[in-house]
Amino acid sequence: MMIKYNRQLTVGDHIPYIITEPLDGGDPKKSSKTAADRARHPYEIARSGGVLKPDIEWYLTQQILPPVGRLCEPIEGLSPGLIAERLGLDSAKYIQRRSMDVSSFVANEIAAESKSAVSPASADLESYICKDDENV
Repeated sequence: MMIKYNRQLTVGDHIPYIITEPLDGGDPKKSSKTAADRARHPYEIARSGGVLKPDIEWYLTQQILPPVGRLCEPIEGLSPGLIAERLGLDSAKYIQRRSMDVSSFVANEIAAESKSAVSPASADLESYICKDDENV
């Protein structure tokens, strides 16, 4: 587009683009065109008379969901599937499968604690405090 209108490009130039929905009008998930094939200059979209439209689902799945998911990862009870659902996306694609369910994880933790010789509740705190190298 920019070369087509004789705009000179140099190293470091900012080239704006927008990823558009597939032109065939089909489902964006089934389109064989890559995002690079669907990248258009904003002027091209403005001049298309509504034929070219931004691919909202692409921006949500590729640009919004990944960083929001990383930011919200430490929040208990919040999953990528729930975030995707709130963004209006198919949450089934983003549900993380665990290799071990929660009940077996808890059972393993309880078994490990019962095997330890000293439980944290019964430990003598004085033995853990070093006072002038006496307990080292």
